[in-house]
Amino acid sequence: MSIELTILISVVSVSAAVYFGLKSTRRAEKEDVESDAAERSAVMVKLENIQTGVIELRTELKSYKEEMQRINEQTIRNEESLKSLHKRVDRMEALLQLTEPHDHAKD
Repeated sequence: MSIELTILISVVSVSAAVYFGLKSTRRAEKEDVESDAAERSAVMVKLENIQTGVIELRTELKSYKEEMQRINEQTIRNEESLKSLHKRVDRMEALLQLTEPHDHAKD
């Protein structure tokens, strides 16, 4: 009976070792899955923040492009106006030269 008891204790011990080993492995796998999920969540949050930043930058860039276009158009209008002003000044100078009395003695 002593041998049967020893075999029984050995079988129970091996069964317990296998059971607790499997349980430990499952717990470790579960912790790994939870850890991976937490890391993925953190990465997703960071990616969403980056995406939000990129969208904001695109919006700002579009705004700057529109402002530059407006400034370019204003510059073109100012240059046209200045050109027109120069023409009027040239005509006024020509008219003044025609109406000025010439003192040929001074020339």
